[in-house]
Parts: sequence; structure tokens; C-alpha cells
Amino acid sequence: MVTWTPEQVIFAIRIRLHYSAPMDVDRAKGIDSHLYEAACEYFGTWELAIEVAQGTDLNTL
Repeated sequence: MVTWTPEQVIFAIRIRLHYSAPMDVDRAKGIDSHLYEAACEYFGTWELAIEVAQGTDLNTL
């Protein structure tokens, strides 16, 4: 099993955003369920993890 840090989650989401990968919840669960689960664990929801990845400095959390 993959162990994620919050920084790795944000980095992975930023890569997906950069390449315009589908970011809706259903596809996120299907494409990489481990990333989805880690994002929800650290940030509460997939959507909030995306918001953080789009511009929040992790040092301010």
C-alpha cells in the first residue's frame, strides 16, 4: 500500500491539473483510489484538496 504525505497528495493533484486530467470525484476514485483516499484523509474532501493544490501554501495550513 502507498503511504502519502500531504505534500505528495498536493503534488500529485497539481500534476493532474497541469495535464488537464479529469478531476471529478468519480473519476478520481477510479483512476487512483489511494490518492483520493489520502486527499480526503488529509484535507477532508477531494474538492478541498483540489482547492489547496490550486494555490494554497501548505505552510499556512
